Amino acid sequence: MWSILRDKDDSLRFEHHRILEYLAATYWESSAVAAVRRDQLANPWWREVLTLRAGITGEPNRLVKEICANFAAANNSASGQTEWTASLGLETLEVLAALELLLICAKQRWKELDQDLTSQISVIVDHLAKNGTTLERVRLARALEGFPIVFAAPVLLELLASHSDWLVSEVMASVDAHDYGSEEFFQLLVL
Repeated sequence: MWSILRDKDDSLRFEHHRILEYLAATYWESSAVAAVRRDQLANPWWREVLTLRAGITGEPNRLVKEICANFAAANNSASGQTEWTASLGLETLEVLAALELLLICAKQRWKELDQDLTSQISVIVDHLAKNGTTLERVRLARALEGFPIVFAAPVLLELLASHSDWLVSEVMASVDAHDYGSEEFFQLLVL
């Protein structure tokens, strides 16, 4: 199995783009060349590199904090707010993409993140669940799939109270990813 191919003009290319993304993630992580930039959060190519980097980083708190800080900056710029927790106003696809990337990276290393960081992410998620548009809340429900049930269940229950069939369907799909037999899940539903 060859991963690098030589074209007729003697240029080299990767057989699959994911190999290039993985190499970029490992180089970025090993060299600590630069911090995460805001423009990388919504760029599909960097999204995959950051997702891979979150899986291999030796410092998940630092990486997720950088993404979180850039999410806040992207949201402030989109909404004109200076206090991003006061009014998320996720009007732009850029900010939605940044939120999804934040949750994807945090989910990979959730158990390793410090309490302050998980609390900060909880504030963002809770606020969006209560105040977001239907599209924002649907994308939030999708992003919560696979999160620890103790974190995701209260937010999913909040979203379930929606009058949108689309949102309820997405919440149920996220809930389907959890273990119904777990004691934690049962206790959260009875509350």
